[in-house]
Amino acid sequence: MTAMRSPIRVNGDVLKSTKPAPKIGQHNAEIDCEFDLTTLNDQSITKEELMRLLNKLSTVLLAGATAVTMFAGAASAVNSTVTH
Repeated sequence: MTAMRSPIRVNGDVLKSTKPAPKIGQHNAEIDCEFDLTTLNDQSITKEELMRLLNKLSTVLLAGATAVTMFAGAASAVNSTVTH
């Protein structure tokens, strides 16, 4: 299996983590509770409930993407300040 590390560098050092990737399904129960996905188990979800879940998911994804963009920008600014 080929794995990729983060391409982000801070002060020229590669950003590393000692925390391994989660096992497949490791956080399923937590995610089910957080997004109230237990209603999906019986497959009797309404259109309104599906839209509510999708809106909640898109909010979380947008927040995550914003955080990654901000972190990458900050790392880039630090890196360019140090190298110039």
